[in-house]
Amino acid sequence: MAKFPDSSSYEPMSSLFEEYKNRSKFSGTIAVVGFGKMGALHSTILKMLNQKNRVVVVDESKLVRTAGSRFLKGVGFYGAVDKMLAKESPDVAYVTTPASSHYDLVTSLAPSVESIFVEKPPTRDSAQLTRLIGQLGNRSINMVGLQKRFALPFRHLKQLVDAGAFGTLETIEASFESGDFLTETTRFSKLGRGCLLDVGIHTIDLISWIFGQVTVSTADARSIYTPLDDSVDAVLRERHGAVINLKVTWSSKNVRWPSARIRISGSEGAVDACEDSLLLTPRGKEGRFISKPDYYRDLTAVNLGDPEYTLEDMHFLSCITGGIAPETSLQACEATMKLIDEIYSVVQLGNKDSGRR
Repeated sequence: MAKFPDSSSYEPMSSLFEEYKNRSKFSGTIAVVGFGKMGALHSTILKMLNQKNRVVVVDESKLVRTAGSRFLKGVGFYGAVDKMLAKESPDVAYVTTPASSHYDLVTSLAPSVESIFVEKPPTRDSAQLTRLIGQLGNRSINMVGLQKRFALPFRHLKQLVDAGAFGTLETIEASFESGDFLTETTRFSKLGRGCLLDVGIHTIDLISWIFGQVTVSTADARSIYTPLDDSVDAVLRERHGAVINLKVTWSSKNVRWPSARIRISGSEGAVDACEDSLLLTPRGKEGRFISKPDYYRDLTAVNLGDPEYTLEDMHFLSCITGGIAPETSLQACEATMKLIDEIYSVVQLGNKDSGRR
């Protein structure tokens, strides 16, 4: 069993940056479909990572195209995918539209674009994801936007769990909270699933990645501002029997910024990790706090949104250059989507709607 880490055992995770820099020599045409918050973020990062990249944007809103062209110089704008493909030959496509459109858009882009990035969630459910993987085959390099895996405190956490640093795992608290929806909305009615799929996918993906296969014991949900799940509480178990208490909500009045968090208590000590920091507390001793400046001091100069977005894009481009599967490929996300389906299958949606989803 690994010794619980002390201050001398921490090493900066600069090797990750060097790995991506050395492999990421990509230069080509990148199409970004959907120019909302995520489309604008990726477009800007991709252009700043390499000024030789040609970025073109597709958005059906003329107002969005006009506004975007004013702050992103040298970027081409189109109103439809077919019009863009008629004039451009993109090497890479980013799909950053609403989740309900992902399946159809990736399917339509696949014959013309070899490498495709799709924001989370990739599809509505695991069955749809399996069909999409079958359509793409093995020729394409694809990736899902699950950027929490590229937040260095969570990567550090996984290294420690893999090393057995916490001894026998006892309890795990895993959560994702945001205050995105505090008034009634039907925005996600077309998708048919709520917070568990849309934002909970980040924490569920971290659970699958860090702990491996887990089972679902119980799950309950509440409808507060939408007809769907606005809050989900579930009890899971990892393969050695430790209980994982999962809480997901996009209707919290207690947080200002969206936040994923994992707390682990084990026989040798505890850890509390979020996107920005990690607190290590050996059993019976004072804890050690490692924060964003410690983790990201070697990061490339591009830092928009959060550093994890830059690392995510660097990873994708490096995989294209190297011809290897990204860490969060569609295939790698099947376990995450199946776990989401399993939780939904046992959820009793209470409050406004008592039906099963």
